[in-house]
Amino acid sequence: RSSGALTTARMRSRAAPVATVLFLAASPLLASPLGTFAPPLALLLVLPPLAVALSALGWGRRIGEAIRARVAATSRPATLFLAWAAFSALLGLDVAAVAAADVGLEVARDDRAERDLQLRAAVLGSNLGSLLFPFSNLTNLLVLAATGTGFAAYVAASVGPQLAIVAATTVVLLLAGR
Repeated sequence: RSSGALTTARMRSRAAPVATVLFLAASPLLASPLGTFAPPLALLLVLPPLAVALSALGWGRRIGEAIRARVAATSRPATLFLAWAAFSALLGLDVAAVAAADVGLEVARDDRAERDLQLRAAVLGSNLGSLLFPFSNLTNLLVLAATGTGFAAYVAASVGPQLAIVAATTVVLLLAGR
């Protein structure tokens, strides 16, 4: 019975930080009324604790180890670039940049050449991925506010260039990984 109680205590001690991370990541969207997103200030308040929580949980190390074990070294930069572009589009530039740098360094470990490629993939993925949706980058929100462009019109205008940029960068990183 004491081992069952210990297991329950361990699960609870892990559940609270995970729940906090999920809440912080979702809070800009949860705080938004239908059709709009939370003000940029909400992102500035949420991102620092999110980064600290992810780091404290050791997510960067865990994800880095899993990627090293499952993805060939030659395709890691391109694979992670695609992941960071998706993270950036869905969760925002700042969240992607924080996660990408941490995971990229864990993936590369002490390999200087791979470290350079991983940091390039992190920077490019975080920045280029943030073009797709208005909420992906604070600058996009300013453009929408200044021009009165709607969400659907913005996405329709950005999807073609976004796909072209991501495809071209993926090819460059695949070639660089060789």
